[in-house]
Amino acid sequence: MRAISAAGEATRWEDVPGLRALVAPDAVIDALYGSTEAGMVPVCRLVIGPGDEVESGRVPLGDWTVPGRGRLVPLADGEDLAEIVVRGVVARGYWDDPELEAAHFGRDEDGTRVLRTGNLARLDGRGRLVMAGRADELVKIRGMRVEPAEAERAFAGIAGVEQVVVLAHEGARGTRLVGHVVVDPDVVAGPAEVRRELASRLPPHLVPSPLVVHAALPRLANGKVDRQALLAGPVEAWRSAVARPARDALEADVLVVCAEVLECDDVGPDDDLWELGLDSLRAVELAAGVSELGWGPFDQSLPLRHVSAAGIADALRAGAAGEDPYRASEVVTLTEGDPAGGVPVVAFPGAGGTATAYVWLARALGSQRCFSVVEPHGLHTPGRPDRSVGAAADRAAGLVAARHPDGPVVLVGHSAGGAVAYETARRLTTRGRSVRVVLLDARLTGPPPAPGAPTSGAPASGAPASGRPSVPGPRSRSRSRSRSRFRLEGLVSRIVTEVRLRWRTRRPGPPSRDLVRFRAFGRIGERALRDYRPAPPTFPVVLLHVDDTARDDWRAFVPDLDCRPVPGTHLTMLRPPHVDAVAGHIPADTRTPTHPT
Repeated sequence: MRAISAAGEATRWEDVPGLRALVAPDAVIDALYGSTEAGMVPVCRLVIGPGDEVESGRVPLGDWTVPGRGRLVPLADGEDLAEIVVRGVVARGYWDDPELEAAHFGRDEDGTRVLRTGNLARLDGRGRLVMAGRADELVKIRGMRVEPAEAERAFAGIAGVEQVVVLAHEGARGTRLVGHVVVDPDVVAGPAEVRRELASRLPPHLVPSPLVVHAALPRLANGKVDRQALLAGPVEAWRSAVARPARDALEADVLVVCAEVLECDDVGPDDDLWELGLDSLRAVELAAGVSELGWGPFDQSLPLRHVSAAGIADALRAGAAGEDPYRASEVVTLTEGDPAGGVPVVAFPGAGGTATAYVWLARALGSQRCFSVVEPHGLHTPGRPDRSVGAAADRAAGLVAARHPDGPVVLVGHSAGGAVAYETARRLTTRGRSVRVVLLDARLTGPPPAPGAPTSGAPASGAPASGRPSVPGPRSRSRSRSRSRFRLEGLVSRIVTEVRLRWRTRRPGPPSRDLVRFRAFGRIGERALRDYRPAPPTFPVVLLHVDDTARDDWRAFVPDLDCRPVPGTHLTMLRPPHVDAVAGHIPADTRTPTHPT
């Protein structure tokens, strides 16, 4: 036997060694994915060769069997979780069920018939499609849509974890993922090791918090896990050691704020808040909550250095002693690094972005690498914003030279920040500095389109902005006055927000935590990018891109551009698990390119 084709049910890596034992040494295992509605023709496939490494858990779907056979339609902007849509050979519909047919079948703009499978997938660190559950089983965790079974599958192969069930628990602070596990204490040391392994496989919002350890999972009479009993039972976080109590009232108050922002009851004084799900938006909420404790203003950038409740409490005490916690400079240092750790990295966030965008990249590069971020002028410091890429680069070049007065430097720019990094490099090279630039999906044509949507021009008339296929939905049975009222209220709210946004774009005002002001800085950056065209470089430029849009933008101006594809989406490329692949392309010096092995 030279080949085995596996279809119909999910193939697991644990089955591969047994299958190999039944076939010739040079045989391949062909893992296929398809759908009855897609004509029983495979849509995706992954060919496992005789020398391929055996991984753990569910075998990925691989890639499309035929180019254009399918695509991923994101559930929301900025998310890499997407629905699988099949094009071409699909069924005519469902017998005597027009509503179900309308929900799943339709046509693309070019007339091609499509099937919305309801199956969810995302790209893994190697660019392969990975099944992520069903759209009808989704819950929303920290603003992101997730399927609990996806987190559950990530536990497969973790030494010492014998059984696991991941559930979405509803609480006073919203929904959170809780992992219920049975472990072998002689194999696994504690929850920290399990969480680290999960963090290498899952994005932060999919890592369950907390983990609850059980001697045995409750069972129903038929032997299945009693999920309702787990949902009704107590949630006591698994810890290898009891978290120490708060040292004083201030630390206790900070812990309360952290628990509210993270929607997590088991935050300890010394826990890393970023590992528990802190992100850029929650950092703003955390700063606002901590400032209300009455110890003075607390800027959102401080959790980048003070990653625990204890560290935040210490920063508040320092502020009460007369030290101003607000920054006087746009430069935020994430890691001080060591001269032996490699050339220092200076990063530039996207339009209106903050240093929080680079938390995970700095961590992926390690504490020995000096990593700092130059934020937009005026965002957190007094002053008017720079309204052109050249003005931002003039200011940034001075800041970089002051921070690193001599020696080589690597400049990194994500999205619109790529243009500022590029222009800053041009100014530094005129001063004789050795510079290398790494562009992270940096585009010159404005915000990126959703995957599957047109990459240029406006969508055709009637095309949905989300990139979903043009599928007719079931007719509404009523047009009630209440629905009209809600639509009118929503329209008024959007108009008011737009008026505020336009005013803030013209006059941002002093630094504040107003989210509209943050959006205004994003609009300022996008307008500056619209008028920018790069000149040819005299330094090496690497472009890491998630699709062809950014590559095509820059190649018109940088003929020798070094383009490298990376996994993830425009936003998730800077988050686990994709950020490790990005970090592998950041060079340790400015002379030789870095190609990850």
